[in-house]
Amino acid sequence: MKVEVDGFGVGADGTEIVRFTARTEINRDEYNVIQGVASAVISKKVDVLITAEARKQD
Repeated sequence: MKVEVDGFGVGADGTEIVRFTARTEINRDEYNVIQGVASAVISKKVDVLITAEARKQD
């Protein structure tokens, strides 16, 4: 999984925040989720994107 820090800043309430983005790709075949006719029309590749924001707590 590739993780990037998108930036640092200050939230509306004055707390320090940091933003992250994580990206990866999975193959449906590895989890046996495509079967039958659906396997002909649904991509085997799934892009996964996760965004998160963390706030500093005292």
